[in-house]
Amino acid sequence: MDGIDNSELSRRLLEIPLFREINNALRGQSGPVDWKIAGQISEAVAGSGLRSGKPSASDVEELNQACRIAELAVVGHSGLGPVQGVTDVRLLWRTQWAQVNLDALKPLTERLATKLSGDAASGLRLGPAAPLLGAVSPFLMGAQMGMVIGHLSHKALGMWDLCLPRTRAGRMYFNFPNILEVERDLQVSPQHFRMWLALHEVSHELHFQAVSWMRPYLLGLVEQYIEAAEIDASQLASRLGNINDPTELSSIMQRPEDLFPLLRSPAQETLVERIQCFTSAAEGYSDWIVRKAGLGLTEQFDKVQEGMTRRRAERSSPERMMEKLFGLDLGNEQQRRGNKFVVAIAAAGELEHLWEKPENLPDLTELGQPHRWLARVGTP
Repeated sequence: MDGIDNSELSRRLLEIPLFREINNALRGQSGPVDWKIAGQISEAVAGSGLRSGKPSASDVEELNQACRIAELAVVGHSGLGPVQGVTDVRLLWRTQWAQVNLDALKPLTERLATKLSGDAASGLRLGPAAPLLGAVSPFLMGAQMGMVIGHLSHKALGMWDLCLPRTRAGRMYFNFPNILEVERDLQVSPQHFRMWLALHEVSHELHFQAVSWMRPYLLGLVEQYIEAAEIDASQLASRLGNINDPTELSSIMQRPEDLFPLLRSPAQETLVERIQCFTSAAEGYSDWIVRKAGLGLTEQFDKVQEGMTRRRAERSSPERMMEKLFGLDLGNEQQRRGNKFVVAIAAAGELEHLWEKPENLPDLTELGQPHRWLARVGTP
């Protein structure tokens, strides 16, 4: 592509209707991610499909009350403390849930976008397409996040479906339309399901409040994972090199999740293992508490638990994309391993040592063989 004038190429690209629309959308925006387009797309995706009824005053009061009961039960059965507690409970529409999560994930997303676009610009020979990466990537990264979060809004029930702190301590956000759908699908009473859900969300929230090192530890691992991200250079160069082809440009816009074809680097493999060990232990611990408390609070506990385990196994492409972007697995395999591990060390009377310090977290071998962890960490 030697001899092509960059300004001439840009002028010609602006003659393409689709690219002209992108350019119009980019005017006035700055930063590594176009959050305006992210919000528009997430709202469109989240708002699609059938709309459930608006939560009534009794729905709000019921979930508020369930969270207060869950807080007392979790503290009583776990001994966690001191904690700030549950201070704000809200029932949201899918569009509202999507916006809350876009806002909460903004720092991590911008960090990832900056890393990827910087690596691509400096590490690839893109010729005249190179300037386009800096101009177009904020739009496409925003479109990618908008679509992923928009799709997740059709499945998520609260803020702890993804084991990652994303709101101010004490805030509990619930996705009301999905709650109604799950209650119908599982054929359980709203009272029993919402009690289970409150226990699940509150147990995670209080756990992260009570153990001061958990939040910075997990966020630190995710940030390291982002910094170790690598791009499939050949695929990206091919896509950007043909971006002046209207057909190729249209194809990219239809698959924004494929904009930055990622490779999992060796450094990321190590970090994913550490993240999974943490989330397995955290999920297992939460399930252990929820079971202890829930069996005495809801008659349909086992039915709800079995239904939710099946539901978690049905992973969507947006969930897999979240794993690729941030190293977080939304499936139930880590939960299964974590459950067995926590039950084993609790039976041995050593659970209290698990959250004393990060060094006490299990490795992958210890997750499958709790006796190894007990030999390393347990009381002599």
